[in-house]
Amino acid sequence: MLGKGELKSFCEQHELPYTSIVGLKNNSLKREQPRLLQRLLRSLDVATELIRIPPNSVSPRFLFANLEALTTFQTQFKSFDSNTPPLSDSEHAAGASESPAP
Repeated sequence: MLGKGELKSFCEQHELPYTSIVGLKNNSLKREQPRLLQRLLRSLDVATELIRIPPNSVSPRFLFANLEALTTFQTQFKSFDSNTPPLSDSEHAAGASESPAP
């Protein structure tokens, strides 16, 4: 998860337009940006394919490449939603043993 102030460097590193990513984050874009969202997901190692169901639909949908990509996305989304970084079981166990007891 990105810390405060790290979004700009993340955008520069992945060649993403900072202003548009902030607009996407704040839900202030004037129109849907499915390709930008797909590029952002790809930068977070979540492979997707942009599809339209039904074919004449105005709103695009995202198809995840496999179950692992969907699981990665869900894990990252939950961590962003809860404002905690995703940890593996070994990192979580190590962090718990280092924390002082209340």
